Amino acid sequence: LYADPETEFAGDVWDLRKVGLAAARNAVRLDFSVIVQGWLREAAKGWARGRASTSNNGAGLQSMLLAVALLSESLALREDSGRDRSALARVDVRAFVERVGRLHRAGRLSKTTYYQSPTKVRQFLRECKDFGLYEPGAPLHRLSGEFAVWPQDVRRPPKDEDDGGEGRALPQVVIDQLLSDTYLDLLRGRYGEDVCMMLRILADTGRRPGELAGLMATCLERTEFIDQETGGLASSWVLVHDMPKVAVKHYRLFIAQSTAQLIIEQRERVVARYPGTPLSTLRLFPRDMRNPHGTLPASLGRLTDAVRGWRDGLPKLIGTSGEDYPRERVIPYAFRHSFAQRHADNGTPLDVLAAMMGHRRIDTTRGYYKVDKSRMRKAVARVSEMQLNHAGNRISTGFAGLVDAEYDRYRVGQIAVAFGTCHEPSNVKSSGQSCPYRYRCFGCTHFRTDPSYLPELRGHLQKLLTDHERLNAATDGILEDWARRDALPAPEEIVAVRRLIRNAEAMLDGLSPAERASLDELFG
Repeated sequence: LYADPETEFAGDVWDLRKVGLAAARNAVRLDFSVIVQGWLREAAKGWARGRASTSNNGAGLQSMLLAVALLSESLALREDSGRDRSALARVDVRAFVERVGRLHRAGRLSKTTYYQSPTKVRQFLRECKDFGLYEPGAPLHRLSGEFAVWPQDVRRPPKDEDDGGEGRALPQVVIDQLLSDTYLDLLRGRYGEDVCMMLRILADTGRRPGELAGLMATCLERTEFIDQETGGLASSWVLVHDMPKVAVKHYRLFIAQSTAQLIIEQRERVVARYPGTPLSTLRLFPRDMRNPHGTLPASLGRLTDAVRGWRDGLPKLIGTSGEDYPRERVIPYAFRHSFAQRHADNGTPLDVLAAMMGHRRIDTTRGYYKVDKSRMRKAVARVSEMQLNHAGNRISTGFAGLVDAEYDRYRVGQIAVAFGTCHEPSNVKSSGQSCPYRYRCFGCTHFRTDPSYLPELRGHLQKLLTDHERLNAATDGILEDWARRDALPAPEEIVAVRRLIRNAEAMLDGLSPAERASLDELFG
């Protein structure tokens, strides 16, 4: 009760309760003494203190400390035990990554720790820069810029091939059950209204659960913008929140009226619970205990534990095909994946979705959703109606009438090649690596293309013309006659490519504006 957080921060072992952090399940201490190098230990403490100011998730600090401790063990194998930070280089990072792999293969590290440790160290070093720990006089001053975990050092766990194409997103039919009044009443009755509201807002906004737990009571604002359709002034609700993981402050996410209403209701309850606390310091989801003024946020563990206990006690959970849905997939983070999947299915541009998710790299966003099979079929069927053979003649595949099994067989019976697809059986069987005709696609009856390949076709035509002129102008004596004939683009190939481009453009010109817009939407 009378502990001084500053005194606790100065030591090498922190009691999480004394510094206002939620403890992990079986640990209330954060032990930095396991880090051998003094400079790295002080950097870890500085990082943890910086994170403590933006999050109260003690479990997250524990997992990061484990990764930094593994880095410390690796550095301790150097002759100087890693105590001279200015002597460290890229080779020391590679040694750490390789050692983690060896420990995993020897059964001394779990699969999760094996995959996450390099990622966490990469995040740790990046966030240390954000917290000013590389500045003169700071623990990481004089640490070489080469001492960094590169993207290629990070290993990704293999994707589950038996996940039914859903990834970690919850099917909409499962979400509908979980957010039904009956099931939400079970959650509310066992864990309280705050947890119930957290889950509902999480499902609507797709925020990181930790970001949601840390929302301020002032997170809801009204903003004005120009309506692109009417040209007039319109307004909408926005959720204003921080993204500590990517060092983003005051991100503004447009939300629906129904979501805003949930936040308003939650804010009113919290204000009534803490009437003397200014709104500017009040949390939307305050911690229950040792929080007399409502200024400390709820812990992420509270939501995680509640969802786990609630889902395990549900009477039933039915999947898309009527099967029992695996309950272990229902975790708070799954609602974030579902948010991304929902927007991807609705055609939200990838760059916009990446910004909404708070991702630095678009590739990260791609990992949060999978292309819906029905949407993929719709796109393929639409373009298949506009397919051309090698001679530029329009052909029909009858895609629209295919059932799932026939559709899959059709997809298996082709392979992607430059500028289109190949249907030659031996080449398909070898995944496109054994064309019996030396890849003369523009003169092969097994070749198909469509207007979506127009940019590639135009680029190839330009290359053919450029090569033709360059080789014709080449000085005699450089190439033997047979080599010149083989290298010189055939006039027939140039004619064939021009014909394909001309016929594909004619098909696009024949579309109505609505059809063209629909095609653009399907293929981004």
